[in-house]
Amino acid sequence: MEEINQELLEQTAIESKKLLEERGWCAWECQILRGEIIILVNDEFHGPVELPPGKRYPVYLLSEFEKVGELPDHTIRFIYFIKKHSNATVMWTRKSTEAEKSEYIKWLGKQGGKLF
Repeated sequence: MEEINQELLEQTAIESKKLLEERGWCAWECQILRGEIIILVNDEFHGPVELPPGKRYPVYLLSEFEKVGELPDHTIRFIYFIKKHSNATVMWTRKSTEAEKSEYIKWLGKQGGKLF
């Protein structure tokens, strides 16, 4: 896992909290996702997210993102890939079995070794 700049992390948390309180959503450019953008929204948010025309980013509910945040990098990338190509929601997480890891590796190989 890449080393995280604590000062940047704290600044991002403060700014994100402010945006979530003011408008109900914020956009993040994620290092772990190689610069890809996600939208983080409050669970009770029902308004429009103002994005540039033609742009589509995966949307994570705050409660959903809290479940994803502690997972390994490769799992976070896999969830991002699924969310980007569907309207899936993370309901719960658990540790993968060795058999599931093996199936994931086979599937990833069929994708050319990269999710994005």
